[in-house]
Amino acid sequence: MVTAPVIRAYTLLSRSSAPILKFLTELPKNTKDSVALFSLSLNADDLGPLVNALQGLSSKHAGCLSAPLPSETSEIACSLALFPRSHCDSVRTTMPGRKQAQVGRWHINGRDDPAPLGDAPPEMPAEGKWAHAWDQHNPNRAQTKFELGALDDANTFLFFSDNAPEGLIEALDYQVPRKVAKLGMVSASTPFVTGRPFTLFHDTRIYSSGAVGVALKNDAAPHSEVSFQGYVPISSPLRVTDARGNLVHKIDDSNPTRILLNHIEEQASSSPELAKYAFLTKEDEFFIGIPFSLEPGSTETGYQRIYRITSGDPKKGTMSLDADDGPPAGTRVQFLRRSGSWQSLVKPNVGGKAHFTFQTTSDELPVDPAGSSSAPVEDGDIRMTEKLFRMATEHGFISSALAGMPFGRGRCWRTSVLGGQADLSLP
Repeated sequence: MVTAPVIRAYTLLSRSSAPILKFLTELPKNTKDSVALFSLSLNADDLGPLVNALQGLSSKHAGCLSAPLPSETSEIACSLALFPRSHCDSVRTTMPGRKQAQVGRWHINGRDDPAPLGDAPPEMPAEGKWAHAWDQHNPNRAQTKFELGALDDANTFLFFSDNAPEGLIEALDYQVPRKVAKLGMVSASTPFVTGRPFTLFHDTRIYSSGAVGVALKNDAAPHSEVSFQGYVPISSPLRVTDARGNLVHKIDDSNPTRILLNHIEEQASSSPELAKYAFLTKEDEFFIGIPFSLEPGSTETGYQRIYRITSGDPKKGTMSLDADDGPPAGTRVQFLRRSGSWQSLVKPNVGGKAHFTFQTTSDELPVDPAGSSSAPVEDGDIRMTEKLFRMATEHGFISSALAGMPFGRGRCWRTSVLGGQADLSLP
């Protein structure tokens, strides 16, 4: 039996590096016996000393440079978690990903996938046979076993990656036990900050690609969920009736692009707020959302997944989504738009649990100042929140959370939709 580890977690906010550096240097010296997980926003005014201090906390660590937090974009954000070595190990993987997906890429017969990655097994195996089928088909299985061996006895994997995590995601889905809760984040692009496309830290070394993270052993199951804020429906519930990959061919057995345009025109004629959509431009964005529940009397609100619509053909009807896989046929969906503002809400800690929050962000995201987690930090001051590890990404996060099942584990999926938030709590 593995007892619950004592986890120390901090989120630090300051307008300058000095207060954060002071906090890090004054931490108790027993951090050397820990495994450290950290992120540092790339807007830090004195990056070098902060990175050195974070790496110096422990020789076993994983970290990255991240985006500034939404609603605190003028402040430096540093998040740190310390795990006992008896319950945790650091992980480094170099499994390759795919090239950038193209619209309708499933038509191209694998041309977009580099040979070392390995595609899905050519024939769908019977239920329960996936692990064996994938092991036989995937040429990276030996690499996976070596790099992700620490996850065999773990129940949580927290990680940071470059912008091509597909190889890692497939390995996590088919060669890592399903019981392991996985939460990852694509780190910030840093070519103009460090001279590297991405900046990842692992056990005293710095990398430009791959992924780093920590594998945690714990008897108590973590609680995980994904939510989205800042979206409102512009259609009634509809049903996807023909879809494949990231393409939606039919909704309610009709042209999905024409259905969307009809709803936009209807909304524009009845709402002054939406009148601007009567004349669409390439900057206008719309989305497809899968609601938590459409049953009468249900108290569940919001959307379990949201997909950005990247293109659509009013004549042919096919609609492309910014995802590897969109909602399959039979899924109930709604067309959505952004509500215009978004509140950066951080859930309070309950029962002393360590809480990890990964949020999507962008310079384009309109933030409601009233949604800021607390008052702004004055110059020379620091705001510290214990038991919280909070960070932001412009490139998306990866989660194995199942909608409506906080202790359930599904296949990993990635989203970069603005206003997305992944939460994971550890006892």
